[in-house]
Amino acid sequence: MNFAHVMDFTTIFALVITLVAAITVFKGIRIAPQQSVWIVEKLGKYDRKLEPGLNIIIPYIESVPYQHSLKEYAMEVQEQTAITRDNVTLLLDGIIYLKVTDPVHASYGVTNPVFAVTQLALGNRQAHHGRDLRGTRPPECQYRHRHQRRGAELGHPVHAL
Repeated sequence: MNFAHVMDFTTIFALVITLVAAITVFKGIRIAPQQSVWIVEKLGKYDRKLEPGLNIIIPYIESVPYQHSLKEYAMEVQEQTAITRDNVTLLLDGIIYLKVTDPVHASYGVTNPVFAVTQLALGNRQAHHGRDLRGTRPPECQYRHRHQRRGAELGHPVHAL
């Protein structure tokens, strides 16, 4: 057996092991920016939240599937039409301000939290303007608002995720 051949194999093997170790360490160090929260899953199950700053995770076992910004941001809400008591058609538009207050609920409580909050705002606007413009509220809106109030009393976030 040639000594140079053994040395080459040992050197290459050491370089491969060093490269794998460096990649593992690199994947294990996470730096979360200010005003953000990252959700950590261990083998596909929720484990913890990573706060801003330097964090360490176990590579190949833990992952970061969700990253939420805690900043408030504005979104345009699609236009809706409304008819007043004297049959005047109005075009209602608006802006909704969103802020994630519970990152775990925003990650696992609903598939698309931004869409859910937008639809809730549209429904509330429609019910509010329906009551003000027509003078009465349809029965299905009364049920929805009673259900939302009940959810808020139980501590479930209704307007913010």
